[in-house]
Amino acid sequence: GKTVRVLDKVTVGKPDSLPSHVEFAADDKIALVTRQNEHQVIVLSVDGQTVKPAGREISVGIRPYALAVHPSGRLAISANVGRGSGDNDTLSVIDTSRTPARVVNTVDIGTEVPEGLAISPDGRWLLAANMRAHHIVTLRIEETGQLTPTGAVLGLPSPSCIKFWRG
Repeated sequence: GKTVRVLDKVTVGKPDSLPSHVEFAADDKIALVTRQNEHQVIVLSVDGQTVKPAGREISVGIRPYALAVHPSGRLAISANVGRGSGDNDTLSVIDTSRTPARVVNTVDIGTEVPEGLAISPDGRWLLAANMRAHHIVTLRIEETGQLTPTGAVLGLPSPSCIKFWRG
C-alpha cells in the first residue's frame, strides 16, 4: 500500500495572504504558491523531502488564484481574478527557467473571474474557466510564452475547475 504522512510544515505567508494553489515546476526543484491578498506567487525550493521558501516573491496581477505549469516546467501561468468586478482579470506568464523567475507576459482575457486553468499535455493550449462570465476560453501558448486567444469560447454555467483528459 501507499502511505501519506506529514513530513514538515512550510509557512508560505500570513493566514490572511490567502494561499490558494500550489504547483511543482522546473523538474520538481521548485514549487509555486499563489497568494491572493498579496498579489504574488511565491517560490519554494524543493530538495528531495525538504521544502522551504526560496526568498522569491513574484508580483503578478490582482488576486492570483489558479495556477498551471507547462509540461516543460519552464512556464507557469497564474489566473488573476481581479476584484471580482471584471475590471482586471488577467493571466500572468511566469518564466521559471530565468534567474530569478519572473513574469514575462500578462494577458487581459476580458472576462470575469478566471478561476481554473488547464494546459494541454502537449503544452500548446491553455483553457481558462471563467466563473462569473460563464464560459471557458482557449488560448494558444507560443514558444516564447506569449498567449494568443483563439476566439474559441464554450459557454457553461459557472465553470471553476478544468482539466484535460488523457484518454
